[in-house]
Amino acid sequence: MKLIFLIARRFLFSKKSVNLTNTISFIGILVGSASLILSISVLNGFQNLLSNEISKVFGSYSVDNFDISSDKKIIEYLDQNNFLYSQSRSEKVFVESQSSQYVVNLKSVNEQSLTSFYNLDIIDKISSNHNNTLIIGDQLAFRLGVNVGDKLKIFNQQISVSNIVIPNYEEFVITGIFSNKVLKANSSIIFKIFKNEIQNINHLEILGTLDENIFPEKINSWKEKNKQLFEATQLEKLITFLSLLLIIVISSFSLSATIIQIISNKIKSITILRVLGLSKSRFRRIFLLYGYLISVLSIFCGIAISCLFIFLQNSYGLIKIQKSIYFVDILPMTISINEIIIIFLISLVLIGIFILLPVQSLKRFKIINTIQNN
Repeated sequence: MKLIFLIARRFLFSKKSVNLTNTISFIGILVGSASLILSISVLNGFQNLLSNEISKVFGSYSVDNFDISSDKKIIEYLDQNNFLYSQSRSEKVFVESQSSQYVVNLKSVNEQSLTSFYNLDIIDKISSNHNNTLIIGDQLAFRLGVNVGDKLKIFNQQISVSNIVIPNYEEFVITGIFSNKVLKANSSIIFKIFKNEIQNINHLEILGTLDENIFPEKINSWKEKNKQLFEATQLEKLITFLSLLLIIVISSFSLSATIIQIISNKIKSITILRVLGLSKSRFRRIFLLYGYLISVLSIFCGIAISCLFIFLQNSYGLIKIQKSIYFVDILPMTISINEIIIIFLISLVLIGIFILLPVQSLKRFKIINTIQNN
C-alpha cells in the first residue's frame, strides 16, 4: 500500500503540463463543492426564515376544527410532553374603519397566550384599560388607515344587510401593530385580546417538533398548510443542486483527461513496473488513489472555505440585501452536517465514475505490445 501511495503521489507532481490540468481539476471541484454548499445554505436560510415567521403567528402545528371536549386526548398528550400550545377562536369577520373595509381572519386569544406563545414583532403599542383590544398587522393598518389608539368596527361575516336592518357590530380599540415577514399575516390577521377566558374555542396551535403520525387526521403542520410554498422551495433547492453539480461533472472530465495523459506519458514506466511484477489491479488502485487524492483534497477545501464564509456571514453580515424585497437586510445562510455529508458523498461517487473510465483502459494493457512498439 505504501508503494501504491508513493507512485500516486509521484504522478500528482509530474510534468508542468500535467500539473496544470491537476490544478484546473482541483480548482473546478473546489468551486463546485463550495458553490453547492453556499447555494443550499442560502435556500435553507430563507426556508428557515419562512418557518420561523410562520410559527410566530400560526405556530408549528394546528388543529383547525378543535373541540375542547372531544379532543381531550390531544391536550393530554401535549401536557404530558410539555408542548407549548395556544387555544383560540378563529373566524372570518368584516372590519371597517372610517376609510376602508376588509374581510380578515380574527383570532381571539387570551392575554397570557399573546406573550407566552405568539412571538409578534410589535412595532407600535399603547396600554389600555379596555377588556377587549385589538392588535393588527402593519400592512392591514396601512390599508385601513388606522393607528394605535384608533377604533375599529368588527361585523360578523354572516350578517345579512338590507335597506331596513342595520347590522350589529362591536367597536374595539387598536392597542398594538405588529410586523411579520409573511405578508399574509401582516395583511389578513387581527388578534383580539381577551383578559378573561375565551368562549367557543375552535382552534389549537402548537409549537415545537411533533411526531406527525400522532393524531394525523387532526394535526396539520405549517408545511401541509403551505404545501405549494414548501414544495416550491424544495424544488428550487433540487434544481440548484443539480445545476451546480454540473461544475463537478465538468471538472471530473478534466480529471479523467489528466489520468489519460499520465497513462500515455508514463507508458514506459508502467511497462517497467509491470515487468517487475506490479499487477494490473494494483496499477488501477494507483490511479484511483491519484484521482481521489485530488478530489478529496479539493472537496475538503471547498467545504472548509464555504463553511468559513457561512460563519462570517452569520456573524458579521458580509452580504447585505434589500429588506423591502427579501424582508431581511442580511443574507440568511444555514447548512447542516447531514447536508454536507450528502454533498461530499455524491461528489465522491460522481468523481469516482469519471476516474474509473480511463483506469479501465489499463485492462487492455499488454507488456509484449509495448515492448514491440518501443
